Amino acid sequence: MLKYQNLGEDLSSAKRLANYKVFETDKRFISEQLAVEAEIRMDMSLSKSFLKDKVTIRSIEESFDDGLYSRRLYPYSEAIRDILHKEKWSSTPIDWTLLKKYLDESIAYVKEHSDEELDAQAVFSRICTPSREDQFRTDQTFDRLKQIYNWHTTASVMINQQQ
Repeated sequence: MLKYQNLGEDLSSAKRLANYKVFETDKRFISEQLAVEAEIRMDMSLSKSFLKDKVTIRSIEESFDDGLYSRRLYPYSEAIRDILHKEKWSSTPIDWTLLKKYLDESIAYVKEHSDEELDAQAVFSRICTPSREDQFRTDQTFDRLKQIYNWHTTASVMINQQQ
């Protein structure tokens, strides 16, 4: 807020601009990512303290079940949902570079932590779990997400085949 006041904005405008900046998609993504990582570190710390005989930190880190996928992918899906929500409800044009970044990183994460070769639909189902799908449906952005994901994966396959 002080930054905007120093640029000559009155207090009310400075508050509004600072609030807007904090809620930009990329800033929210970073905040969510930091929160999820802190939550997972705390879970591991508690597990280490209370479950020494049953669970090791390594087993927790390596158990990439649907719950851990969902937690780690939450910042990505929220950023994607935010971009699509803004397009749907405030006519904000999609930032394709940012959207592609979040899709690429979430797809890479799923593939990196999978023991098996996954097709595009299996990757999508890990990124968009049933609870996450409900959030997209509530926003009325789920169909748009599927459309963009299909375009994205098809384009990626075509680009890889040309190389």
